[in-house]
Amino acid sequence: MKYEIHLNFLPLDNSLADFTVYRKKRPTGQEHRPHEGVRSYSLPDHLKETEDWSSYWVSIDEKPDFEKFQVSTKTNPYLTCWILFWALKKAAAEHLEFKQYRVFDKGFINEMSFIQREHKEGAEELIVQPYHLRSTLRSTGQFGYLVDFHFRLQADVPFSRRIQQLSLSLDGKYRRNLDYYADRFTKIRESVQKLHNVFGAIRLPGTPNAIQVAKNFTILPADRLSTKVYQFGRNHESKSQFTGLLNYGPLGGLENPPTLLFMFREEDRLAARRLAMSLRGSKSSGRFSVSVQGVALPLS
Repeated sequence: MKYEIHLNFLPLDNSLADFTVYRKKRPTGQEHRPHEGVRSYSLPDHLKETEDWSSYWVSIDEKPDFEKFQVSTKTNPYLTCWILFWALKKAAAEHLEFKQYRVFDKGFINEMSFIQREHKEGAEELIVQPYHLRSTLRSTGQFGYLVDFHFRLQADVPFSRRIQQLSLSLDGKYRRNLDYYADRFTKIRESVQKLHNVFGAIRLPGTPNAIQVAKNFTILPADRLSTKVYQFGRNHESKSQFTGLLNYGPLGGLENPPTLLFMFREEDRLAARRLAMSLRGSKSSGRFSVSVQGVALPLS
């Protein structure tokens, strides 16, 4: 039986055109950022990609002392993802009101959230991140956008079952939502369709045409993991760690009897002594010590 995973990843057309940036070589790694909004990336020193690469300050807009440079989308995937994020922000600003989306670009992950439906408890949002699906045996090295549903809680609103319902963890009758993934998928598809004007207007800098964003998720082949098997004494195997230990004993014995230490409150001292004796299987106190902190019990 074949298994497939539908990633929440909308790929771009593989025939992406080269885009234009402006760059300036960094003399040292400690140099302060010369302009607001520029970033540092490794790029080849010449138009033809060679072994000679250096660290550059990169700007999307023209800057003094910055040279114009044509970049392939595959030259530096991190740079391309930044450009895709910039292009998404630009398309959103052209087709939406500012209150309809949020931009998060101050942390390690650049993402945007598009507000789809508002409630008094918070807002349903579509989260979008630029992403590079690296080339592997199962993928072709595509660029695109990760998309996901998220319910953002309003500030100072206490947690409740209604919020769990809006987050899709509970169904319409406030019971465990057995269709969580199907409902989440539906929310994402509806949101992507509503934002078709934004996704259809994403354009890389210096290119005349908008890029093509797929409407369907990427499908990758998948395999199922084999059943977990535990190994015990005399090279016996079992699917149950308890039955296997009972039937075959441990894989390797201990050189010395283990010591069990458990903590208790001072008012539970008597109960702690009784528990220690029960674990030893003896009505006498045996060889164990009880202190204010706990019980040390040799299990020999």
